Amino acid sequence: MIAALCVCGNQLPSLVGGEKKPKPEVIEGKAQPYKTAVGINFGKELGLAFPSLATLGGRIEQARQLPDPVTLAVASRELAAAEQASGKEGSLKSAELSSEAAALAKARSNPKEMKAVAALLGDKGKDLVAAATKAEEWLAKLKKDRESGAKERGLRGTLHVDSRYAGWINVYVNGRNVGSIPPRGDIYPYINDNPWETTILFARSDDGRTWRAELTGTWKGYTWVLH
Repeated sequence: MIAALCVCGNQLPSLVGGEKKPKPEVIEGKAQPYKTAVGINFGKELGLAFPSLATLGGRIEQARQLPDPVTLAVASRELAAAEQASGKEGSLKSAELSSEAAALAKARSNPKEMKAVAALLGDKGKDLVAAATKAEEWLAKLKKDRESGAKERGLRGTLHVDSRYAGWINVYVNGRNVGSIPPRGDIYPYINDNPWETTILFARSDDGRTWRAELTGTWKGYTWVLH
């Protein structure tokens, strides 16, 4: 384990001309409990004998692991139909799954994904249409900036994820899987965000724990310690 973690802080100044190096920035994360959808018996909870409900939990969890907001949105529609047929809700509600799909689509900032999720969610995903338009505008701006040689800003640097946890952990940045960490291990994915974005850090262990953090501003690298 590296002790003096080379992590640079928010609003990183240039290191030329004798300017002082910023103090290291370390984000401490504590584990939270996580309930997998695989263990939910949707058919029993809703009192329905639909064969599709037997595989729904597995499909939801697979979409979370990938992660895939479109499949989550499809699952939320399927669950909503089952809730309507049964007249009741279970431990995981379609409204919760819809919100999860929309949040994941926003985090991934993929215009086409956002439009697909918006179409599936209907009124619940209407704000994704505006978000998709904004994402398209920013992608066009980024392309123009790169072509003109404009200086890059945002969270662009190495993320050191330092696990102090005795289990395997999958790490996600903005809804994208950036790697798995062995027990008490480390990974160093590269982040390439813009200053207008909120970088969402999320991690999930194989034995049912989650970690989450959000960052904004201009960074060149930082460390996320998972306890």
